[in-house]
Amino acid sequence: MAEINVYHILIATGSVLLAGGITDIIRRLYRIERKQDEATRGHHTCREELLKTLVHKEDFDEWKCGRDEIWGAINTHEHDSKGRVVRKK
Repeated sequence: MAEINVYHILIATGSVLLAGGITDIIRRLYRIERKQDEATRGHHTCREELLKTLVHKEDFDEWKCGRDEIWGAINTHEHDSKGRVVRKK
């Protein structure tokens, strides 16, 4: 009958477990990287969309110049009981 060497069995089992653990770690890192890439893509897409809808502060200040009365009316108005705009004084 052949002798069963426990040492060889432990080394073989350990090697299999180590290879499986390394594979699992690589798979998890790959999933994390995919999620990171997706979040980065979403962030850049959002920034590109905001550039289309928002203006820079310098451009807004240039446009706003001379319109202080209008802005004052917009920011300090009230509504009466019928919903009409009433200016505060």
